[in-house]
Amino acid sequence: ADGTGQKQLTSKDRNTIYQTDNFESVSPDGRYVFFTTDYMTGNPHVWRINSDGSDLKQLTNGSGEGFPQVTVDGRSIVYFDFVKRLLWKVSIDGGKPVQLTDKPSDKPVLSPDGKFIACGYQTEPNTPLKIAVIAIDGGAPLKLLDVFPTANIDILAWTPDSHALVY
Repeated sequence: ADGTGQKQLTSKDRNTIYQTDNFESVSPDGRYVFFTTDYMTGNPHVWRINSDGSDLKQLTNGSGEGFPQVTVDGRSIVYFDFVKRLLWKVSIDGGKPVQLTDKPSDKPVLSPDGKFIACGYQTEPNTPLKIAVIAIDGGAPLKLLDVFPTANIDILAWTPDSHALVY
């Protein structure tokens, strides 16, 4: 916390097509760091690395994924599929992902209490983006919030009590 003991976890000495080593999330126990990179694949995917820099592991293998958010229980990652524009969840050990949304959705933000996901959401093609609140296990939105046309929901956050969203 005081800035001592800094250690570089990933290397930038490779050719990349996509922005590398972005969208970080840390497990609640501090054991893992999750991030998006195109390392070795040419497409962005979600990866996990131990907090000491060891044991790099690819968790997703779709058409391009990012914005990993680790669940409060530390067992899963919620992420965004850049191509399909849907939210998914996968174990922190990888495996078969579970689809969480069926409409265009992006940039998941998990509530501090671990019960909800807020995200950008589009109910129909060519309609304004809304903010959706969905259950942590997915499904239809529990709430859909209209957004001012000039608002930027790229920076969306829950309040610490999980009762409100700030953007």
